[in-house]
Amino acid sequence: MEYESLKFSVEDGVAVIKLSRPERLNALDDNAARELLECLGRCEEDAAVRVVVITGEGRAFSAGGDVKGMLKSIEEGEPDAFMDRLTEPLYKVALKIREMSKLVVAAVNGPAMGAGFNLAIACDIVVASDKARFAQSFVRLGLIPGMGGTYLLTRLIGPLRAGELFYTGRIVDAQEAFQLGIVNRVVPQERLMEEVMELARFIAKGPALAFARTKRLLEQATRATNLRQHLEEERKAQVESAKTKDYEEGVRAFIEKREPLFRGC
Repeated sequence: MEYESLKFSVEDGVAVIKLSRPERLNALDDNAARELLECLGRCEEDAAVRVVVITGEGRAFSAGGDVKGMLKSIEEGEPDAFMDRLTEPLYKVALKIREMSKLVVAAVNGPAMGAGFNLAIACDIVVASDKARFAQSFVRLGLIPGMGGTYLLTRLIGPLRAGELFYTGRIVDAQEAFQLGIVNRVVPQERLMEEVMELARFIAKGPALAFARTKRLLEQATRATNLRQHLEEERKAQVESAKTKDYEEGVRAFIEKREPLFRGC
């Protein structure tokens, strides 16, 4: 399938989704959001895809919502209708990333503003280039932090630090983002995709079912009311993992002092 607003490829079990509106700094309009949602669904259904990478074409990861589209909708007297069309697929993208069983890695190659920031932190792992910049820029537009920002960022860095970024909209560079716990690592711009693909290929060779259960448990951990409840969920997932061929292969490989060959079953 051909896309207008993104590029898609699969190699060695790694799907790469590249936001591709470089002339607009990969701003997200409703078409781009719908294509991204469709592409994520395609990755979820394709057994050949073991891990997903999201990055941006050109010098930006994503400038967030398409502000020119916002202005046009204001001038046409339908700003709320435009926002409804934009947020419906965009919010489903955030949910899809969090709920899909496969791991999603954000390769933040440049500015990640507004919804672009929150797209990145919806992912399971965030790798940023040293040229990356982050801002919860919604406040500059008179908007609330969208695309799950108030949930995702608050969960990562706590309400005090998240609130300061929401209220000021200030730009955070890659090193500060790392120090705050917004990104997992920072790498030189020229090595970003090389390092991300190395990480993605490592994940692609791993135990897919165990990864999926771990992802679900991490999500549940933020909502668990107590340790007892979470331990019970974790125990159930571990027992289910022990039924898999990947578990048997991992144990045998460990005993035989060789690298395991996981098949996701």
